[in-house]
Amino acid sequence: MGRGARAALAAALTAAVCALCAASPAGAAAAPACTKAAARKAVASTGFARRIKATLGSVFRPGESVLGLYGVGQLLCADVTADGTREMIVLLQCCTVASPSPWAIFKVDARGRWALRYTRIRTVAFRLRVDAAGDVEAKSPRYAAADPNCCPSSYQYVRAHWTGSAFETLRGRR
Repeated sequence: MGRGARAALAAALTAAVCALCAASPAGAAAAPACTKAAARKAVASTGFARRIKATLGSVFRPGESVLGLYGVGQLLCADVTADGTREMIVLLQCCTVASPSPWAIFKVDARGRWALRYTRIRTVAFRLRVDAAGDVEAKSPRYAAADPNCCPSSYQYVRAHWTGSAFETLRGRR
């Protein structure tokens, strides 16, 4: 077999293996998209928006929706449960640096839809990240009495840690 034929055979075998690895098992639902549009839909359809309004109701004008006031400020798509399927982590932001910035973790359910699995509502989070251990970490300002809103003197950290069956809240950095 010539060099060209070997190269073509290797390419065909590689393509076949890649196709088999990418194929979903029979009956498995395809993972939903992890996009800002999917995040907005999940916020509205899973009850997260209702929880936000119930908790922070006074910040809303009559008739104003959660997604009318808040936008998806940060979106992370990562497997934080180590099950081989990525979760969608959404940080909502609005208005001012001191406004509450609710965030949530959505996990794919048995029907292949985003399901709400963890929430933090009464929090001011500047950013989210997934740390080396797979925990979702929120960085929040800690203001001293004389600090302006723009410039906190320090930060505090809250992590959502997967226990194998649920997320639990841990304080501080690893």
